[in-house]
Order: sequence, then C-alpha cells, then structure tokens
Amino acid sequence: MEKLNLLSRLDSVSTRFLINTLDKADPRGVEHAFCVAEVSYALGRILDHDRYSADELWLAGLVHDVGLLGIPKEITDKKGKLTNKQRKYMEQHTKLSKFIIDHLFEAPEISRAVLCHHERPDGKGYPLKLDAEDIPFMARVVAVADCYDAMRSAHWLLLKKSHNSAVAELRENAGAQFDRDVIKAFHLNHDPICVAYDKAQSMTVKELLKRI
Repeated sequence: MEKLNLLSRLDSVSTRFLINTLDKADPRGVEHAFCVAEVSYALGRILDHDRYSADELWLAGLVHDVGLLGIPKEITDKKGKLTNKQRKYMEQHTKLSKFIIDHLFEAPEISRAVLCHHERPDGKGYPLKLDAEDIPFMARVVAVADCYDAMRSAHWLLLKKSHNSAVAELRENAGAQFDRDVIKAFHLNHDPICVAYDKAQSMTVKELLKRI
C-alpha cells in the first residue's frame, strides 16, 4: 500500500480527524469509506487522467459520505425502502459532505467530486441534475466505486452480490447511471481492482492511518 503524496501537513491532520470521527460514529461506514477510496485509487491509476491524480481520487473516495454524520441514524440504518421524505433528507448528505470538506481542506476539486458523486450521465441524479460531461471526472469515478461496494457489502441487501454479479450490474447501467469510460476501465481491469477491494475490506484504521 503506497503512501499518499497529496496531503499537506494540515490536510493530513484533517483526514486523520475525519477517519477517527467516522470510526467512532459508524464503523461500518468507515469500512465503506476504505473500500471506495481503494477502488477509486485503483481506477485512477488505470484511467491515468492528465489532470487528476490517483491520490486525489483516493481522498475523494474516502470522504465522499462524511455528510452522513449529519443524517439521523433511523434513516441511514433503515433496512427497508425509504419514504419520499426520508429519501430527500438522505440526499442532503452530499451537500453536508461538501460543507465539511470545504471547512477542513483547501481542495475545491475534491469538494465538488464529493458533492456530485450521485449525479448520473442521464441527468437523473442529485443534487444538481448534471449530466454527461458536466459531471466532474472524479465524481464519475467515485460513483462507480461507491456503487460497487454498496452491492458487495451493504447491510440492507438480503443477498450480497458477488464480484461478477456486481460488475455485470455496473455494465448494464453504463451510460445511464454510470460513465461508460469508467465502467469500461473497471470491466477490462477488474482483477486488480478486485484485489485492491479485498485488501481494503480487511484494512484496519491503524493500517489506513499509515497511508496518510
């Protein structure tokens, strides 16, 4: 596991603060954050964008759901279908995440990725109803990593999906829910991504902190 080169001393302190806060508030949520960060990082290395680094994608994946700390537990832990009112409340977590990131980091691109990771290429996402190329690149990557882990480990699924089933569902939704290029990169390189994911699932907070 490579050490990040992205973080300044201040950003490192902020990241450690968030990790420890998440771990105390929601250990399952921090496991999700680990997994999304590592899959985002792996995808970032594969996609090799000329503007955004894999390290930035790692951090965006790690903090993408920090706003859930501000959503009531009866909503975030609900195993059945959310009511319309609960769903609208839940959707506020992207704005809350951006608010927190803006006050802890000087990282506007990561902040915008966090805000937009539930946007969709077909324009049916939230909170801004962006579509296609208007969705920030990092948000498109984090969206795929987020959904992959949700299918593999989410507590509200009666049957967790296998790696192959999760990849198949991602491919079925390419172009509508997910960016086609990101899904193509995931599909063509799913073996190393799966290895990164498996390592993330067994990662401890202590091991994660060594990365920073």
